[in-house]
Amino acid sequence: MDAQKTAHSSEDARSLPAPDSSSASSEGATPAGPNSHHAAAAAAAAAAAAAAASTREVKADEPAPPPPPPETVHAHLNSIPANLPIVLRLPSTKHKPVTLVPGRTVSLGKFGAFRADDLIGMPFGHTYEIVGGNPHKNKAGDLRMVANKTLADIEETDATNEYINDDGESQKLTYVDIKQLKDAGLGGRELIERTLQSNKNFEQRTVYSQDKFISRKEAKHMKLFTPLHPDAATLCAFHFERAPEKIRFLRPDALAHCLAYGSVRPGGRYIVVDGVGGLLVGAILERLGGQGRVLLINDADSPPAFDILTSISSLPKSWVEQPLRVLHWAATERAWQPSIIPPVDDPKRFMLDRDRARLQKRRGVYDTLQATRAELFAGFFDGFLMASNFEPLAVLERIQHSLAGSAKIVVHSPYQQPLVETQAELRKRDEWLHVEVVEPWSRRYQVLPGRTHPEMNTSATGGYILSSIKVFDADTAERLAAEHRQEVADAVLAQVRAANAMGTGAAAAGNVRKDAPVDEGDGERDPKRAKVAE
Repeated sequence: MDAQKTAHSSEDARSLPAPDSSSASSEGATPAGPNSHHAAAAAAAAAAAAAAASTREVKADEPAPPPPPPETVHAHLNSIPANLPIVLRLPSTKHKPVTLVPGRTVSLGKFGAFRADDLIGMPFGHTYEIVGGNPHKNKAGDLRMVANKTLADIEETDATNEYINDDGESQKLTYVDIKQLKDAGLGGRELIERTLQSNKNFEQRTVYSQDKFISRKEAKHMKLFTPLHPDAATLCAFHFERAPEKIRFLRPDALAHCLAYGSVRPGGRYIVVDGVGGLLVGAILERLGGQGRVLLINDADSPPAFDILTSISSLPKSWVEQPLRVLHWAATERAWQPSIIPPVDDPKRFMLDRDRARLQKRRGVYDTLQATRAELFAGFFDGFLMASNFEPLAVLERIQHSLAGSAKIVVHSPYQQPLVETQAELRKRDEWLHVEVVEPWSRRYQVLPGRTHPEMNTSATGGYILSSIKVFDADTAERLAAEHRQEVADAVLAQVRAANAMGTGAAAAGNVRKDAPVDEGDGERDPKRAKVAE
């Protein structure tokens, strides 16, 4: 059926009228590009992380974990893995998530069952047919890859369907007969042939009606399925058709609009507020490809349990752990301070190895939190994306100081009213340009020779999207740049002083070479310190 019917999406965006308000004036507003500040922001964050890391034990000879080789990532994305969730598209066009465990049988209900070992390692995107087996007895059948059929042009005809009367008496085979044929092991193709032969009105149909009739029977009786990439788009479509309220009615095309409006790209730095089970974060991490930063803000002290994010098995582990950092809302305030964790190597305290390991773990979490807060306050993020039930304007006022010039903001909501109110408020402020609210609209098309037309049934809405661009005027941009340069210089100077202090302590303990004595004035003659001080 999938080979005979294909569809593509036609997307459009209907701009909603904004309330009467004074539009933001762009005169004198200079969008400062964020790329020029990336190195400075990264240096400040690295300095804060190094200063925090100097208080805990770090093995100097322990190298950082290397990124996975390209061939490993390529194989991970294109072959069906074991013990990881994937998504199967059934003949009924519905999606079913399964986990392939070696040595076990996967049941698809009335569509049959197959052995997981037969599918592990096979490529995604191909259609497979279950041959043999008995779904009622959970007896697994064999898998056979189905080749795509060539679509043929249908000749025009003057036949009509005026003599067709689907009163239930045109089909000679009853439900009991069809069930007996299935229990006897009759294949789906043979069962469809029997159904066509026993239907007395089939020959009176037009060729278009005959093809549609066959397609409906294939969707009902054929034991076909197609394994799909468990990426963000596939999982978004699955949850949208099963429980759209879980993802706040975020349709796949609306998710694509959010990523496009936010200019999400590899190497970018983004602040995210995710209230859709990790779907938005997972889509952004896919775009980053392991390069960049995603700072997730949530309302829990511990990292949130995003079930959709963990289901995106197409994401390598390094693509999630390296870019992703998590903060709770209290940590976004400068006045907030976490509980101080004592140093691990305190000579005045006696600790067991178990207590020392526990304290060292807590110290590592504390240092990571402090480094993440320093990165947030350093600012110059490339964008902000939000899909949550929080009030949009309150969230924007909290994080707007961490955004760079020309940073994009994107807010998705299933309701129009909160976005329109936020739009009216942002248009009064000079630092926001091109504030608009749109409703993404998508419609599927059947594309077949002589039968191309839009589908009659489609979803009503995929929500609404607010987007805007953050800018600075010339005076503010110059002032922020000067302040940021001073902050970076102070952070680097503090890092150098901490390193020199550690070196002086090591020399006093006799851990330096005898031919390299450390004098009191060496720190002042250090060319690095002199350069930073200048």
